[in-house]
Amino acid sequence: MDRRRHGEPYVYAMKGAYRLPGGKKTLSLLPTVPLMDLDNLKQLGVILKTPEYFVEGAAKCLQTISRHKTISCPFTIALLRHRGSAAVKNFVMKLLAKDWGTEEDDTARTYDLLTNENKALFWAQKPRSRDMHDALTRLYDKQVYQDIPLHYDAEERNMEKEVDGFLFRLPKSTGVIRETGRRMHNCVGSYCDRVRAKDSLIVVGYKDHTPKICIEVRRRSLIQAKLFANKAVSRVPDVNAAVVTWAKQCGISYNTTSDVGEVTS
Repeated sequence: MDRRRHGEPYVYAMKGAYRLPGGKKTLSLLPTVPLMDLDNLKQLGVILKTPEYFVEGAAKCLQTISRHKTISCPFTIALLRHRGSAAVKNFVMKLLAKDWGTEEDDTARTYDLLTNENKALFWAQKPRSRDMHDALTRLYDKQVYQDIPLHYDAEERNMEKEVDGFLFRLPKSTGVIRETGRRMHNCVGSYCDRVRAKDSLIVVGYKDHTPKICIEVRRRSLIQAKLFANKAVSRVPDVNAAVVTWAKQCGISYNTTSDVGEVTS
């Protein structure tokens, strides 16, 4: 390259020769982009300056970029419409500079999985570029794992009691179960289908509005009684005693699990 022979730094020579978008981000990513991809990036830059052809042209160009033939283009085209050509150029540069499975790849794939309603909601939130991946992930989680109300009969509602400063409560929705799992660092979030099918009941013991105890009941028997991070309630005597008292008041067998110890007076 003539520019390189005259002593111009590589990144500036490549940027000039391929008429690539400027800026510090481009210059920092350029050394890691394979030469075979630079022609495609140059073509994309030309297409993005031609508004009447950008949808069809950009899609065709992106589909030919090596190592990314399996990536569909709805996110990139939507990004162009909502954020402009500079945002697309930066996004594609990151795609080309990294291996498969990067955050950018995941962003594009997750966007494709959203409903049209959630796609519109995503753009309405106006997320910053660095927040797009997390915003899309949150929308997809809500889309897949809907917050479904849970209903209980009178006998089940009788399990809601206040014992020794703990409020024992039945989750009002599957979202509450998943949130309990996140806050208590356990897998109770995966029990939503069991609870909806009435195969199990989940009871949460709160203190100062914080979940402290997570209980599974099946056929009037205690199956599990856990503290934070799946520790047995038997490890904390006063909590263990509260669970035993609660179980007795509800007519639930508590000697069916090793999580609960006997209480001696």
